[in-house]
Amino acid sequence: MSRSLVLLPTYNERENIPRVLPRLHAIEQDLDIIVIDDASPDGTGILAEALVSDYPRLSVLHRAQKDGLGRAYVEGMKEALRRGYSRIVTMDADLSHAPEDVPRLLSALDDAEVAVGSRHVPGGGVEGWPPVRRLLSRAGSIYARVALGIPASDTTSGFRAYRAEALRAIDLESIRARGFVFQVEILRRILDLPGARVREVPICFRNRLHGRSKLTLGIIGEAATEVLRLRSRKVLPPNVVRNHAPQEDNQAPLVSVIVPLRLGAPEPRAIEALASISYPRDRLEVIIVRGECPARQRNLAARQARGDLLLFLDDDSVPSRGLFKAYREAFSREPELAAAGGPAVYTASGFGERLCAAVLSEPLVTGRSASRYSVRGASRLTDELELILANLAVRRSSFEAAGGFEEALYPNEENLFLDRLRQRGEKARYEPAAAVTRPAPRAGPEVLGKVFRYGRGRAAQARRRFSSSSAWRVSAALAALLCVSLGIAALPWTWIPLLILGTFLVPYHSALLVRVSLREGLRLGIAAPIAASGIQIAYAAGVISGLLRRFPAPVGQVTLEKRTLGVGRSPRTCWSLHERSSAYVQDVQDEDDRP
Repeated sequence: MSRSLVLLPTYNERENIPRVLPRLHAIEQDLDIIVIDDASPDGTGILAEALVSDYPRLSVLHRAQKDGLGRAYVEGMKEALRRGYSRIVTMDADLSHAPEDVPRLLSALDDAEVAVGSRHVPGGGVEGWPPVRRLLSRAGSIYARVALGIPASDTTSGFRAYRAEALRAIDLESIRARGFVFQVEILRRILDLPGARVREVPICFRNRLHGRSKLTLGIIGEAATEVLRLRSRKVLPPNVVRNHAPQEDNQAPLVSVIVPLRLGAPEPRAIEALASISYPRDRLEVIIVRGECPARQRNLAARQARGDLLLFLDDDSVPSRGLFKAYREAFSREPELAAAGGPAVYTASGFGERLCAAVLSEPLVTGRSASRYSVRGASRLTDELELILANLAVRRSSFEAAGGFEEALYPNEENLFLDRLRQRGEKARYEPAAAVTRPAPRAGPEVLGKVFRYGRGRAAQARRRFSSSSAWRVSAALAALLCVSLGIAALPWTWIPLLILGTFLVPYHSALLVRVSLREGLRLGIAAPIAASGIQIAYAAGVISGLLRRFPAPVGQVTLEKRTLGVGRSPRTCWSLHERSSAYVQDVQDEDDRP
C-alpha cells in the first residue's frame, strides 16, 4: 500500500472525475486516492465506483447525504488514519488544483506538519476569477490570518498535505466548521500543537471549467462567525520554538522516563508514542513500574533511574514531538532550574468528554490550574498550581534533595513536592511547548471521582504542611459549600440568603456560559455551568473527606521494567530487562514500618 493518499470530496462532479483521476494516476509518485461522495444527485459516486476497475489505487467513500465540505474531509481523514497512511493530501476534484503539484506538497512535509498550496505567495496566483471573487478570497485570508495569528498568507486554500501524526494529535470530531472555513479551523488547531510548522508552496488556482461553485452566502457568513469563535481559543504563544528537527548532539542529558502502571495493565500509550520522539536513543531510559500506589511506584523508580533528568508521565500521556527539546532547552538555559512542566491537554470525542475538557481547562472553574489542561501563555516561572504530574520533568539531584513524593498524598503528591522545592529556593517553570495529550475523563462518576480525590489530596496536603495555596483552596471550597448549605437550610424561613447567593452565581455562570460557548459551541456552553457546579461540589466534598479522615497509601509489590530504546527501533521491539527482585518488595515493607 502507498504511504500517501489523496482525498477528493465530491458533490455533483460527474464531469470532472474522469478528468482528474488520469492526471493523479499519471504521477510517478505512488498515490492512493479516495473519492468522498455526498450522495451526488448526478451519480458522481456511482461513476467513481465504476472507475475503480481502471484505477486500482482508487476507492470510494459514500456518505448518506450532503453534509458540508468540512465533514467530508473529517470522514476522509479518519479513514486515512485508520488505514495507516502517513501523508494525506486534500484537493478539489474540479481541477482548480493541478494534480501535478501534489509531489511538491508532499516534499514540503519533510520539515513541516502541514503544507499549504498558496495563491498568495510569490509564484502563486489565480486564473479565471472575476475581481470581486479575488478580493473576497484575499480579504478572507487576511481576516483569518490577523484574527487568529496564523503564520500563512493563504489560510483558506484547500490544496494541502498533512502529516498523519498532526491529524492524530488533534480531535477531528470536535471540528465544527462545515464549509470552507474548515480549512482555517484545522490549520489553526494543528498550529496550536507544540512545535508544529507550516510551509507554503506556490500554486496557480484555475477556475473550474465544468460544474458549479459550492460557495454561497451562508458559507461566507459561517466563515465570518466561526473565525470569531476560533479567536476565543488560546493561541500558541509566539515564543514557542516551531523547529523540532533532530539535532546531533552528544551532550544531551540522560533522561529517565518513569511511567507508573496498575498491575496487569496493558502497554501504556506513552511508551508507544516515544517512537516518534526526536531525541538520542542512547540518552533515553524508560522505566515502567507496576503496582497499586503510583506515588510509591514513582519514588522507587526514581531510586533506580540513571538519568540526569526524571520525566514523569502518566500511562495515558502521549508526548508531543517537541517535548524533549522543550525540556532540554529549559534546563540548559537555567542551570538552577529544578523542575519544569507542560500542559496535559485533554483530547475528547464524545459530548461528555468534550464537556469535561472544556470545564477543567476553564480558568473561571479551575483558576490558574487551567494551565494544566490547556496551552496558556508563555514560558514562565511558576508553582505547583500550574504543574501536573502527568507531564513533569525534575532534576534528579533536586528530587533526591527534596525527599521525593509524599506517598500518602496521592493523587496530589506533586503539590507538596513542588512546594518543598519552592521553600528550598529552587525554581520551577511552566513550558507550554512541552505538552502531552491524554484522553479526557468521561462525564459523571469518572470525572466527579477524579475531582473528589483531588480535593481529598489537597486537604491532606494542608494537614501535612501549611502553604498559602493549599490554605486558600481548602478555605474557598469550604466557604462555598457552607454558603450553599446555609442558603438551603434557611429556605423554610427566608429566601434572602439564596437571593444574595444568586447575585454572585448568576453573573458567574453567565460568564462561564459565554466563554465556553465562544470556544466550544452553544451546546457545551449551556451545559458548562451545570458541569462546573458538580465538579466544584465534588471537590469540596473531597476537601471535607480529607480533613476528617486520613487515607493511607496502598501497599503491595512493585515491579520495575527497564527499557533502553535502540536507535531506529520501535519501543515494542527493544530489549527489556524485567527486574522482579524481592529487594523491591522488602523496600516497600521497610518503608511501611517507618514511623
